[in-house]
Amino acid sequence: MKIIVKTKDKKKIRLWFPTRLLFSKTTARITKKYVQPDMIPLVHFVSEEQIDVALKTLRDMKRNHPGTPLVEAKSANGDYILVSM
Repeated sequence: MKIIVKTKDKKKIRLWFPTRLLFSKTTARITKKYVQPDMIPLVHFVSEEQIDVALKTLRDMKRNHPGTPLVEAKSANGDYILVSM
């Protein structure tokens, strides 16, 4: 996964994360176990099976469609954010 942030002041931030680490079943289980309900209320409404299906779909999407943007945003003052597979 690649995250790019560009500001109006020409500052750039580029971050790369291993997709396998982010979208693994182990990471999902750890997140579900240690995230408190008041932090992210939606985490506790989704079953582990649904999370596994969603993570598998994201892994397949990365394999079949590399570089697909997940989030792309531009602000009125010139800032730009891109999160892609």
